[in-house]
Amino acid sequence: MSEIGKLLGTQDIQTGDPELDRRFIVKGQPEDVIVRLLTTGGLYDKLLQARSLNLRVDGDQVHFEKRHVESDVDYLQSLFDLLSDLAEAVERVGS
Repeated sequence: MSEIGKLLGTQDIQTGDPELDRRFIVKGQPEDVIVRLLTTGGLYDKLLQARSLNLRVDGDQVHFEKRHVESDVDYLQSLFDLLSDLAEAVERVGS
């Protein structure tokens, strides 16, 4: 979906990382904080390991949405780890 969104002109923050910019549409404010949040620490590696993500950070809340049932236990664990790390990073940035 990110390729379609980019073709349709969806506003996208460029992180400066070619792989991250190719795979994800990134939105948020302030842009420098979002880029720093996604490109530093363990979040970057976990994002790139994810197959497909629909994440939204709204203030101090992290929202995750998946359309289909995921039955791969190892992948589910990696998603929970990513979401937990993201929530902690958002909390650090907000304080």
